Order: sequence, then C-alpha cells, then structure tokens
Amino acid sequence: MRKAKVLKIAIVGLGAMGGILATHLAIAGEDVVAVDLDNQILTRAKEHGLKLVGPASAKTIGDTTSNHLRFVQTSVS
Repeated sequence: MRKAKVLKIAIVGLGAMGGILATHLAIAGEDVVAVDLDNQILTRAKEHGLKLVGPASAKTIGDTTSNHLRFVQTSVS
C-alpha cells in the first residue's frame, strides 16, 4: 500500500491574492503556512483570521479556527 504524499504549502505575502489562495487551500484541508513581512497584517490575521467573502457565502479561517493555517513573520536581512 502506498503512503499518501504530505503536501506542505507556503504562501508568501498575505495581500489580496495570497490571502485568497491561503484561505482556499486551508479550507480544502491543505496545510498552509502564510508568510509576510508586515507584522500588522500578520497580527490582524492571527487575531481575526482571514475572511473570504463571495456572492454566495462568507467564510473566516485562521489560527483559532483551523489546524491547516499558520501565520509566520519573516524579515529581510
């Protein structure tokens, strides 16, 4: 029997596109690490999660609501 591959995904930048991509992947059950330089964005995401709003529904996902999404700050040397 083959073992399932473990997919590890890092999204760099939590702007409009990175936030949407990270949210969709986490909702789909993928393990996602969201990395950004901006501490304000990461603090807000950690406290309130990422909210995805569309014409049919709205979903919020974040550290407190999912085991699939983590937020990490990085710095430039």
